[in-house]
Amino acid sequence: MDYLVSVGGVAMYDGTSWTSYDQTDGLVGPTVTALAVDERDNIWVATSSGVTRIGEEGASVNNLTKERLKVYPNPSRNGTIYFGKTLSKVTVYDITGAVVISATNAESISIDTKGLYFVESMSDGLLSVARVVVNQ
Repeated sequence: MDYLVSVGGVAMYDGTSWTSYDQTDGLVGPTVTALAVDERDNIWVATSSGVTRIGEEGASVNNLTKERLKVYPNPSRNGTIYFGKTLSKVTVYDITGAVVISATNAESISIDTKGLYFVESMSDGLLSVARVVVNQ
């Protein structure tokens, strides 16, 4: 299989024909920012709105972001970030990709230093990422 990022989506070539996937097929956003293939040949499409997996099941697009990760307040004035629900695993990364803090079964998390962070969560087997700004 070959893959091509196209305007508004992704195209897949199986050696004979092209199949295109866009928001009408289930991609969570029109602006594709990254594409990856895992060991099970799932195609992971990162867009400006979230991440979608294209799998073998009927050549359909399965949207894995049932609910976007919510972080508030954003920006945070005191470093405490709330999620609105309990997340089974949450990891915060700084802009260099270094882990700042990690927690399990968390409804909130505290970040001690001012800056831009990426909050990655695992909940119900789904991975989500959100950006957050801390102004202390």
